[in-house]
Amino acid sequence: MLTLLTGAFALVCLFAFQGWLAHSADIFLAFAETGVSWCF
Repeated sequence: MLTLLTGAFALVCLFAFQGWLAHSADIFLAFAETGVSWCF
């Protein structure tokens, strides 16, 4: 059970990382428009 949860968590993290790489500029611009970019 733990192996399944760990694998699912790793898969979710992988997809999130790939999404960040593909859309990082758009995400940063959206943060800048809302004033959240000072956190980064």
